[in-house]
Amino acid sequence: MSLRRRIFIAFTVMMMIAALATGFLLRREARDAYALITEDMMVDTSKLFAEQIRLRVSAAGSLEQAVAQWGSEFNGFRNEKFRIQILGFEKRRIGIDVYVVNKSGRVLFSSRQQDPVGADYSQWRDVSKSLEGLYGARATRVRVEGEEVVDYFVGAPIRIAGNIQGVVSVIRTRTSLTDFLDLFLNRAIVALALALTLLIAFGGLMFLWITRPVERLRNYALRVSKGESPVLPELPNRELKQLGQAFEEMRISVEGRKTIERFVQSLVHEMKSPLSAMRGSAELVLENSMPPEQRDRFLTNIVEEAHRSEKILEEILRLAAVEALSALEHKVPVNFSEICVAAENSLLPLATKQKVRFVNHFGDDEVSISGDAFLLTQAVRNLLQNAIEFSEAGAAVEVHFEVSVRETRVRILDTGSGIPDFAKSRVFEKFFSLERPVTGRKGSGLGLSFVRDVMRLHGGEVTLEARSDVRGAVAELRFPKATWST
Repeated sequence: MSLRRRIFIAFTVMMMIAALATGFLLRREARDAYALITEDMMVDTSKLFAEQIRLRVSAAGSLEQAVAQWGSEFNGFRNEKFRIQILGFEKRRIGIDVYVVNKSGRVLFSSRQQDPVGADYSQWRDVSKSLEGLYGARATRVRVEGEEVVDYFVGAPIRIAGNIQGVVSVIRTRTSLTDFLDLFLNRAIVALALALTLLIAFGGLMFLWITRPVERLRNYALRVSKGESPVLPELPNRELKQLGQAFEEMRISVEGRKTIERFVQSLVHEMKSPLSAMRGSAELVLENSMPPEQRDRFLTNIVEEAHRSEKILEEILRLAAVEALSALEHKVPVNFSEICVAAENSLLPLATKQKVRFVNHFGDDEVSISGDAFLLTQAVRNLLQNAIEFSEAGAAVEVHFEVSVRETRVRILDTGSGIPDFAKSRVFEKFFSLERPVTGRKGSGLGLSFVRDVMRLHGGEVTLEARSDVRGAVAELRFPKATWST
């Protein structure tokens, strides 16, 4: 599993744990707050009922008669049928019950069947504390129809002539007390789940926004580790830009060392052959017994090998300079038709000597490519020179342009000896070269490597394949998103 996926899973789990913890705390705090508010209202209600009964005593003549009258009115009020919508919750009954006791704790009235008249409730905390003039309240667990509920009791003393003559206790069950609370909590849980979903989705988008540049930077580093020379990707913020720049500087440093190493290896590899030839020829020339004609031939060989050594050095330096580049510093619109013509003109002496002619198939059309004119000219020149050297006398080297919406193709065709099967996978390998059919000599094996690196810098690619229609080879340069105009 990738690190990015692990981090996202960890983020999601953390958000879910935080949401669960928030829901748990919200539920607990909401219940405590609601219980506190309800108890406060029960205190006010019990004191109101106690005052109503006290006011009836003088008219009724005794506490018992006053309680009986008040209890009858309360039962009528409690049994009243109604239907009220409160924030989506339907209320159909009064949510409180009441019992009244005298100063001995004996029940005088109860709206509940389980509280018989005459029962001794003096031991209950809501009654005993209220009879002492203190705050009396209690909670009792009871089982109703197989379900365990909690009844909450809050008492208030009935004072007559300054003396406590009885107690009114207001009762609410946990079920009725939490009906509204459960509705609120259910809505809160739905809202919390929706918020969590949106948060995870937003976090996922933010995570992708943050990690995508890191992913591009990781891919860049992987390509560098494979020996490629990729372009440093665009990075969004200062920290990543600094990190990317550090990677780029490290790549340049490593590439510089590798370039020097490759340069030395290439130089040693390629210079062995001409130096050995020149040394052998020079040793033979120093022999006094050599005929003049043979001496001249060996001296000519020394000059040719020296010229070959100079050419190898130039090509190695040119290839090393191109390999060291990760991107072109300056790009300008380049007329590719002019590039091809310039490359052909520079090779006219060789083409004339080989009796090879150029045939262009781009007419008056103009292909404009953004790039480096010098490097493109050298690349085309290398391909044209290969085509000339592998062609027989009287042959033609053709240049075609093919333009589409996505890319521009430049094709160079010859009718030479073609590409042997064993060489097809190695034509772009450094120092790999085939014998020219006319001279029998091999090239440096660096030209096609140079062309490949030039195309890499221009975002394109080069291929060299045997022709399928006739004998010969076709080299193809493919440039993406070139502009076409006539």
